[in-house]
Amino acid sequence: MKRSVVIFALLSFLFSNCYSQSIQYSKGSFKVDDPAQAQLVSNLQGYSHLITFSYNKKPVIHIFDDHLRLLEQRQLDFLIKKDCDVKIVSFAGYYYLTLHIFQPSFYEVWKVDKEGRSVRLSKECMALFDTVFKDRSPALQLVNINGKLFALAQTYIDSLKAIRCKLARLDDQFAALKAMTLGYPFDKETDFLQQVSLWENALFVLKSSRDNPGNSLSLMKVELDTGDITTTSFDTGFQTNWNPGFLFSPIDSTLLVYSTIIQTDINRRVRRNVLISRLDNQLKERTPVTVLKHQFTQNTASNFLFIKGRPSVWLNVNTNRRVQGPAFRINPTPRIGSAIATPYMIYTYPNDYYYKGPTGVRFTVMDTQFKTRADTLVANDKKVIEVQSYPFGQFTIGDRVYLVLTQNFTAKRKGLIMFSSDDNGKLAEKGLPVFDKYDYLLSQLQAFDNSFIVPYSYKNEMGLMKVTVKD
Repeated sequence: MKRSVVIFALLSFLFSNCYSQSIQYSKGSFKVDDPAQAQLVSNLQGYSHLITFSYNKKPVIHIFDDHLRLLEQRQLDFLIKKDCDVKIVSFAGYYYLTLHIFQPSFYEVWKVDKEGRSVRLSKECMALFDTVFKDRSPALQLVNINGKLFALAQTYIDSLKAIRCKLARLDDQFAALKAMTLGYPFDKETDFLQQVSLWENALFVLKSSRDNPGNSLSLMKVELDTGDITTTSFDTGFQTNWNPGFLFSPIDSTLLVYSTIIQTDINRRVRRNVLISRLDNQLKERTPVTVLKHQFTQNTASNFLFIKGRPSVWLNVNTNRRVQGPAFRINPTPRIGSAIATPYMIYTYPNDYYYKGPTGVRFTVMDTQFKTRADTLVANDKKVIEVQSYPFGQFTIGDRVYLVLTQNFTAKRKGLIMFSSDDNGKLAEKGLPVFDKYDYLLSQLQAFDNSFIVPYSYKNEMGLMKVTVKD
């Protein structure tokens, strides 16, 4: 792979123009205990907020203007003393910050506007469990659907072998405007809840199952108005499903379903394939089920699939298991649609420069019928991993979708590289001449207009970088 390095002077404000991208660093940075715990909220009507969290300290909101000037820092008036799950739901010009404290279960909720003014809504949130949900045990999920705030709580009912969902539409002060109760079949002995997403008039649920006949993957659509359930299932036989999921397209109302399917033969050899299918809004097959059998050959650890569609999307499939457990962190969520993911999902990735297992990263370009148009493997077989598969970010400008990864030049020098599909369906790459000592939190990448913003860290300081793409 072609390597290009541009080393910049370390300045508080830096602007460069190269390869049809302009790169701008924030004017002003700040010290932080753990950069990995920061959360970015951008495109707040010209403002960006970088929120930092530390144990036994108050959360701090660092406010940047449209030119990435650090304007001020504001604290939220509570201390983080226990493990908690942090989530943010954004709206036009404001957002809700929720921290779920596990023992005992309590929700710290704040509404924050673009200028950092905040209102505490924890009391109003906890009242929902008494007045609407009638139970304080389920985890609360908040979601923005077309500018409307919804809250959902799920409870397993063993006697019914089902999950009961209570859904409420809220006003901006957490008062319930409308509430409803839904349910769908689920057996905790054989089923594994993989993903739950709310979109307009339906709840979409993905679960994997394992029983005596074999393994299966089921996608359910629960109508909000009637409670009617439509189900489509994929029988994977003796192959288990690792990290399945789906993406909902708001453009053509299709769902892209995917799973890494694993089987161990009698000689303990592991076969890893990828199942992928596209369904319409009624869960009928739009593009036939395809099983990709060569995505993990040649020492491949992680595979990025570019799938052409409306919109096109980069999909990451790998064999790193998801594990569950409480964590003081931000949970990953899908890029398309509004997701309510299973709580406390943590991804385990080989992030060591000298990792001895499979290290290759494969990039596959596919058309709308899941036919391979291009396939490229970065072997990562040198002493230093050349291209890291995680963290990663993606963004769309016009009809082109970009994937952004970290490229290592040495163990201490790195850059960023963008991948996309060109007009001929081939893989295209562009290097970004960023400062090579920074760590870029690509999982926090957020895009708007023709730009994206991503936090960076250097030693114990943080700031923001903005990249404007002139495609």
